Amino acid sequence: FTLKCDEKDLLFETYIDPKIPLALELSDSRLRQIFVNIVGNAIKFTDRGGISIYVHQIAAPVSTNNINLKIEIKDTGVGIPIEQQNKIFNAFQQKEGQAFNKYGGTGLGLTISKRLMELMGGKIALNSEVGVGSIFTLYLNDVPLSTGNPEVFENEDNYSLNDLNLEGVSILVVDDSMANRNLIKEYLVDTHATIYEAGNGQEAYESAKNHIPDIIFLDIRMPVMTGPETAKALRDYFPTAEIPLVAFTASVSFASASNYKSAGFDDVLLKPVQMNEMADVISKYITIKEESKVITVENLEEESYANYENIRIIDLKAALEELQLLKNKWEFTKSNRFVNTVLDFSKEVEEIGESYGINPITQYGNRLSLHAESFDTEKMEKTLNEFANMVEELNSYLND
Repeated sequence: FTLKCDEKDLLFETYIDPKIPLALELSDSRLRQIFVNIVGNAIKFTDRGGISIYVHQIAAPVSTNNINLKIEIKDTGVGIPIEQQNKIFNAFQQKEGQAFNKYGGTGLGLTISKRLMELMGGKIALNSEVGVGSIFTLYLNDVPLSTGNPEVFENEDNYSLNDLNLEGVSILVVDDSMANRNLIKEYLVDTHATIYEAGNGQEAYESAKNHIPDIIFLDIRMPVMTGPETAKALRDYFPTAEIPLVAFTASVSFASASNYKSAGFDDVLLKPVQMNEMADVISKYITIKEESKVITVENLEEESYANYENIRIIDLKAALEELQLLKNKWEFTKSNRFVNTVLDFSKEVEEIGESYGINPITQYGNRLSLHAESFDTEKMEKTLNEFANMVEELNSYLND
């Protein structure tokens, strides 16, 4: 969020209580989404001042192996009238009188945040004053301490690049600093990608023409040809015109989308480059094989819908009739793809499967629910699209 705050000239500060242990066991994907929703809102509705995040350890937990967390997200924005504060967490509920053209949105971010906090066994509170700002407080009680080696977790946010399988993918790294190039190559060594490198723009242009890499990481300030000059040359040469170009830069101003895109780049990474940020960018533009750490999801992915053991025909027929009644809701869910809508749909499918004892239906609902809760939008959409195939396969079995 630092770039968004810089664009609006807002202060952005964080404080984490030093008493909090280095590693805790909780859902990082859910907590990350809550931050995205609430901090994103805070920036949207704050035009001067800033946003602060404070994380404290509070009270005594039930177990000495757990801690209680209090997370405050404060802003100096427009605030929310007290009579509207109880309604603001309802789906599609926005502050009354809110200008859509200025603020946009559908009002679902806080609804999802509240639901995610409840799924984590916590709660969310709001204290706000019009014209002064808002404080959203997250309470998470009895969070377990990690039993793993703390040293391992110091780089926990950097695991994603190491888990990407980029075998068969070629990457061109361009920087006039050999030390920087070596660092990036070190980042990528476990991905099995083929790495090419260049020390200036002219070398990069020649290397790109010779190798046609899958993605190019290009420094902005370089001798012979600058990054933007090299980007223009690559865009003007037909065989390299569509290669994704990612800029390396230390300039916050260049990192705004309008600036790097007008210079011919698809994306940007701020120096010093972080492993997890590089992984996010690569996954945007390259089809990759990822070894997921969520074993339960992967196991469910491998389940076949064709497991028809112990299914009674009368039950299958009744279940299919109920699934057909969900068709309109499925179409609606596919069209808007809101997480809470997907969760509601998946729950209905699970209930049908459980009511009639039909595992393929239950497993489908479980998979869809897990992808939605972990905010894996790619797998969530893919699984949503598989609903019709599942129904067709079950119909085929019934007809046979």
